[in-house]
Formats: sequence, structure tokens, C-alpha cells
Amino acid sequence: MEPARFEIVDDLFSSRQKRGDSKKRKFSSFDRLLNNSQRITKLFTSRAELKKLRFDELDMLRDLRELVEAADLKFEEFNNPSLYRREIRSRILPKYLTNDFVRSCYDKILSQLIRSSSKSKDQDALMTALVFLQSHTDLGVPPEDNPLWEIIFNLSIKDGFRFVDSLSALFEGLDTVEGKDQDGYPQEPPELAITKEVCQWKIFWRQVVEHENVRPYEALVSRLLRGDLLIDLYFDEIIHLPLLLHRLFKDQLSDENFLSDDISEIEKEFISRNVFKNILRCAEVDIPPLIPKLIERIKQAKKAATKQEEQEIIDQFDALIKSLKQKHQVTSNTFILTLLIAKISIRKFWDNRRDFFTFLTIFKNPEEPRGYYDLSQIMYKQKYFDSIENVLKCAIELNPDQFWGYWGLGNFQLKQNQFAESKQNLTKALTIVQHLEIQNPGALKRELFLIKEDIKKLNSNKVKHQADTQRQIDLF
Repeated sequence: MEPARFEIVDDLFSSRQKRGDSKKRKFSSFDRLLNNSQRITKLFTSRAELKKLRFDELDMLRDLRELVEAADLKFEEFNNPSLYRREIRSRILPKYLTNDFVRSCYDKILSQLIRSSSKSKDQDALMTALVFLQSHTDLGVPPEDNPLWEIIFNLSIKDGFRFVDSLSALFEGLDTVEGKDQDGYPQEPPELAITKEVCQWKIFWRQVVEHENVRPYEALVSRLLRGDLLIDLYFDEIIHLPLLLHRLFKDQLSDENFLSDDISEIEKEFISRNVFKNILRCAEVDIPPLIPKLIERIKQAKKAATKQEEQEIIDQFDALIKSLKQKHQVTSNTFILTLLIAKISIRKFWDNRRDFFTFLTIFKNPEEPRGYYDLSQIMYKQKYFDSIENVLKCAIELNPDQFWGYWGLGNFQLKQNQFAESKQNLTKALTIVQHLEIQNPGALKRELFLIKEDIKKLNSNKVKHQADTQRQIDLF
């Protein structure tokens, strides 16, 4: 390949100056070209209209990856970085330099030139940008040698990497995330703060006792509420609870006088009834799928208690495990209801890293499906696989017209090789995003790109999986 006709070199002008030379040096045409090239880059990252002049950064990153992977041996032969970059531009740029894009560049640069003050550095740089543009349209300079396209190419790649870096920060930078108060606990969501106070009222516990007899598990309940007995239960496992509590109290979250000392007993009874009703609803929806896991956790607690506890505790553990195995209605199990209440009202139950992720996502706005998608991605990175599907189904249930739940569920099913289910959910997500893109072009460009990438990966993995399965069958 022939050497480049133009090459952008950073700080070349300063390196050519002689130290101690007090005389003002005259600018050559080449110096002026270099300075204007650097100025163009600054204008394209600072002016709103020029910041829109980008190639599709995510498509370009994908094309770049596929190009290098397809011809890795060829690219290994390049020892000169500038020739390496030029070869990449020569292969990628023609696809993006459409007539519409070139016309848009001309219109926007000319518009900025007209608005610039005369004899300013910006005007000189914009004039140079137009010259570069005309070298493409009038002189036919190869795209890989055109400084304007090189500038836009580099800026587009930077934007793409910035998006990728933001995903990495979300998924991989969580080990160093900060957000705890002075006591070392996660910041308390307002829904929990209000509900916790309600759970201290005698009138609330009267409703719990009236609902179901506490006596069969009285000793266990007592230890649970004192914090002496700790059985793991995470907010992502009872995913409907944050939403139910938020809907119950969302009109009062900004009212500092809510639950003040002068609240009447009638009002307390009404609030207590509503809180308990929502706890029952959470138990009905979220606890049944958790029963096998809860039984194992209760067995571990029993094993730890066997050495020092009296027989009454052991008997109540056995009765509780037997009741759960028989799949009795969970809303009639006082211990399970008390465990949910303890989860809300005792900070010790949510002083853990796993719940902190729910605080960062769901509790910020339990009615926003995006939070459930974000939580599912974090949970997958942290290998909390068991509850991901329920979290995403809750997002779909919350708003079936939003794409986040379908996308997250399809992505998770793809990773589990559930190809039919994944295709159904990813196709649904793609349809919704395409419709939204028509209404507001560009608003969901990245999401549209990533969903399409998941569908491509689905088709590729499905073929590979079928080939592997066929190979195993052939062995027999």
C-alpha cells in the first residue's frame, strides 16, 4: 500500500521550535495545516452540531473487531502503526461515507463557518475542514488519506469505547462501589424506613396474631425478632416487596410529618392493615418458588442450633420444615410472615452486599423496568443465577410495553442455551425498540444495536449447539 498523503501528528509544531529562540517564527503552510487539524478535533468535540457528526460508533466497533478477526495474519504483518490504522480505515470507511453523511457534514460545517467571527482561529479551522471535505467530493482523495474522515473516525471509536467502558464500570467496578452511611449499613430506602416504623406498632402485630396463631413457632419467632436467629432472605428473591411498599407509600415519601406522634389509632390501624396486606401479597407471589431453598437454609440454622438449644426449638424447626415440604399455603405460616417482617424491620437482615445491589437499582425507583434489567446484569456477573428470571419477569409484569424485561430475559435464556424462549423474548424486545426508534430517532440507538447483536449471537450459538449435539449423537 502507498504511504499516506496526509498524517495527523500531535504536537509536531511545538517539537519543531528551537529552545531559547525569542524571535517570532513564521508559520509555514504545513504548520498551519497541522494547527488547523488539531483545532478541528477540538471543535468536533465541543460544538453541539459538530458533535453529531459521527459514524455509528457501535457498528464501527463491531466491524473493526470482525475485520481484524477475519484477517488477523494480515494485520500482524504491519510494523508501522500509521499503516496499520490506514489499512483499517481503507476497509471500513467506504461503508459509512454515504452521500447523506457527506452532505450532512458539508451543511453543518458551512453553518458553523457562517456563524464564526471573521479572522478567528475557529473560522480558519472550519475553512480547512471544508477543504478536506472538497478533496473527497471534487478530487477523489482516498477516504483513508482524508484528515477529516480520520478525525471523525477516531472520535467515533472513542465514543464507542466510552460506552463500553461505562458498561464495564457498571458490571465490573462494583467491588469498589461506595454508598454506605456512617454505621456501615447501606443507605435506608424511604419505603423501608416507613414500613419499619409501622412494624413496631402493637396494632400491627395484633393483626399478624389475629391472622394466624403464633404458638406453633413461638420460640423461633421470638428469636427471629430479637435477631438471635438469622435465616438468609434477599430482596431480589422477594422482588415484589419493594414495588408493593413503594406503591403503598409513594404519595407520602416526601411528607416529613407522615407517621407523626399525633397520628390517630384509627389511622394506624388502616396503615397497618395495608402494610400487612402487601406482605401477604409478597408471600403469595414470591415465597412458593423459594421453598426448596428456604428449607435448606432452615436446616442449616437447625444444625447450628442443635448443640446448644433446648428441645422445644428443635421440635419447632422440624415442624416448620415438615410444613414447608407439605406445601401448605405460605400465608398461613406465621414464621414465614415473620421472616418477611424481620427482613423489612431489622437492619441486620439487609446488611449484605447482595441486597446493596438491589438498593442501587430497584429501590431507586421500583416502578422503572430499567432498574430490574440492571439488577439482573449485576446478579449474573456476581453469579446469583437463581433469582434472575423472577426479577426480569417482574419487570415485564410491571410494564409489558417496555423492552427491558424482554431483553434481559432473552439475554439470560441465551446464556442458558434456551434458544426458543430466548428468540421469543429478544424478538419482542427488538420490535418494541424499533417502534420507539421510529417515534424518537436515535434515542435508543445503542440498545437497538445490542439487541441485534444478541439475536446474531443467538443464531450463531444455536447452530453451534445443534452441531455439537449431532456430533454426540453420531458417536453412538
